[in-house]
Amino acid sequence: MRIRHLEATIDNYRNRMPISNQERKVVRKQGKTKVISLLGEPHTESYKERYRLVFSNLYSDVKEQFHVNTLDEILEIHFTKAIHFINDWQPKEPLKLPQACFLCEERPGTLDTGEGFICQDCAQIMGEFAH
Repeated sequence: MRIRHLEATIDNYRNRMPISNQERKVVRKQGKTKVISLLGEPHTESYKERYRLVFSNLYSDVKEQFHVNTLDEILEIHFTKAIHFINDWQPKEPLKLPQACFLCEERPGTLDTGEGFICQDCAQIMGEFAH
């Protein structure tokens, strides 16, 4: 009887134990990977312009899903579910990402040429050659 009580007590503690520091790092890294998959690499304009909003929305949804106030409070028993939730997460509103410049494919195309969008830098270069 006493062993069952001890096992029940241990299970009770396990079910209330928050994720470890290492698991927190994994959750945050998975969040960054997800945001990059949605916005592009950190050096892109799209990422620079929207990463704060997307991270905020992602982590708000994670906290709401797991009924916690901070990521640090996610329970260890929910760690795997949290990773899967982040992997499957999509913003509630679709992200309107600018099209990449069809010439350099590096910067967002903001000028419509009729054949596609080009960035300011490529437009400037094309303007110099046209003269």
